[in-house]
Amino acid sequence: MTVSGSEPESLVRVTIEAFRSLNNGPRVTRRVAEMVVAFSVLTLVAWHRVGPSAIDVRMLHGYRTNANSRTFRVAQVITAMGSPGVVVVLGFLVAGAVWIRRRSLPWVLACLGAPAVAGVIEASLKTIVARQRPISAVLTGEAGNGFPSGHAAGFSALALTIAFYTCAYYRNHHRVAITTAVISSIIIGVTRVLVGAHYPIDVVAGILLGFGVSNILTLFARNAEQLATRFHSCRRERTATTST
Repeated sequence: MTVSGSEPESLVRVTIEAFRSLNNGPRVTRRVAEMVVAFSVLTLVAWHRVGPSAIDVRMLHGYRTNANSRTFRVAQVITAMGSPGVVVVLGFLVAGAVWIRRRSLPWVLACLGAPAVAGVIEASLKTIVARQRPISAVLTGEAGNGFPSGHAAGFSALALTIAFYTCAYYRNHHRVAITTAVISSIIIGVTRVLVGAHYPIDVVAGILLGFGVSNILTLFARNAEQLATRFHSCRRERTATTST
């Protein structure tokens, strides 16, 4: 590629070329749109119904475990992995590893931003929808509104962001990465129901929220990486052209 003209013109041209080369935008947009629709439907259902639906109650009673059982204690340990404190610590650890390994600011921001943005949206919706947790939430010492699940939203946002980062740099492991993120998020969600802290609809909405936020922020991270690469290439070639 031969770069001519002023520096601003070169950067504008490179930016246009970079956006044209992005082949994952439409696919991600469609995936996010599907998640938004599903999440919106669940939010409207939760907002419209003051109390839990018959399906919620049936599933909660069917899957909730006895507080004295071994299953309950194991579920408590697993569900703690999705707590805000643990997710924040994991997010900083992953972001630090990404910076040391790749020096990639967009991916560092994605790792930190995905669970943070999901948490802000989740906390806001808890106030707006005002859907109470099940009575069984007292078993875990939790109270207040339950839609959507903060554990499910934060953990799934971070898990899928890590998976997308793996897909970006280690393409041979993309299936394992995505599968691990999805399964681990479902496990966290299921444990929230097992310990009686949430109705199933809260958990499903939380996972959809986390996945949606992760898709959007990681798309920005991938695009920023490509743009940065093209900018550096443009400047190098311009310098080489000028020097000759």
